[in-house]
Amino acid sequence: MLNCNYKYKFGKSLEELSIELNVCCQTIVAWRKNGFDIFKKAEKLNYRRKNKEMFKKIYATLKNIKYRCTNKNDRKYKYYGEKGIKNHLTIDNLTTLWIKNKAYKMKQPSIDRIDSDKNYTLSNCRFIEMEKNRKTKKEVKNKKYLGRLLKKKIKEAGLSQRDFSVKVGVTDITINRWANNGITAKKKYFPLIEEILGEKIEYIKSD
Repeated sequence: MLNCNYKYKFGKSLEELSIELNVCCQTIVAWRKNGFDIFKKAEKLNYRRKNKEMFKKIYATLKNIKYRCTNKNDRKYKYYGEKGIKNHLTIDNLTTLWIKNKAYKMKQPSIDRIDSDKNYTLSNCRFIEMEKNRKTKKEVKNKKYLGRLLKKKIKEAGLSQRDFSVKVGVTDITINRWANNGITAKKKYFPLIEEILGEKIEYIKSD
């Protein structure tokens, strides 16, 4: 009776479909019972089988993301979950990024949030080399530290941000952006800013 249903619906018996799709009969029956398209499900399953190593890395990436965002015992939780960073990525999202960013060509692919203050989303993430990711994080951390230091030095000097902007030669809007979001300045401003901050500007991107 079961085979009759499959013959009527697909023109093939369950056993014939199992051989064609490279999926066991029980799995096909379960998919149909849950209302899935058995051909699309089989295509995805076989793609993952063929790219086993890739999916192994993608599953590990997703696991790490979830842990750092939700597990308070994870050593990185304080940098992510504690700061309100949430994960909205799925396996399909990570697969899309893996192919789009050609992570399969990288020595050590690493997931990176383009805006480090925003969540893990498809539009805010990319795969880059681990070495580049580490350098980027160091740049962002140092940039924000210098921004906080700038705000402190302006206050200690008894200047307003407008007065300081005149001294440096940029707009007060730019100074406000540096102080709140971190310093990203043209290299010609580095010597003056370094003199005011009393610190060497390193590991930051220039505008």
